Amino acid sequence: MVKEEKTSKATARSRTENIADLEDLFLEHNDSLESFRIDLISWYRKNRRRLPWRGDEPPYGVSVKEAPVVKNEKVGAYGTWVSEVMLQQTRVETVIKYFLNWMQLFPDEQTLAQASPDAVNAAWAGLGYYSRARNLQKGAKKVVEDFNGVLPDSESGLLSIPGIGFPSKPKIPS
Repeated sequence: MVKEEKTSKATARSRTENIADLEDLFLEHNDSLESFRIDLISWYRKNRRRLPWRGDEPPYGVSVKEAPVVKNEKVGAYGTWVSEVMLQQTRVETVIKYFLNWMQLFPDEQTLAQASPDAVNAAWAGLGYYSRARNLQKGAKKVVEDFNGVLPDSESGLLSIPGIGFPSKPKIPS
């Protein structure tokens, strides 16, 4: 089994070596779903961008081909939640600087919950859709009050937090 898995990963690497984007990977694929899954993971590992909410160190926004990944600290559920909300209807390149600034100003749910609405809006200025920032703060307050400052990992707990719905729920527990 282990030898089979190593062989399939090596085959995936060779099959995905010259594929530039995800659409090409999909179009080139005509065999099993499992084989596509292996190729997709291989392609992602070679082509993904370095991003702070993944725990990568700078430079951000560049391909791992240009700058190999060096892991920083693990980004917890709170950082994932913040990035998911910021990335709604906003380009990745734009979010990077806002995410880094936000995490310096509000490194955890407790800090965000205690911040003034003006400070939250100032940190969000330029991202638009200010209700996302207000919901993040409302959610942080709920996490602090109802969950002892830790984002819950249950579906019902997550869905009870303002601003977390079915699209973001599966991405948050890290």
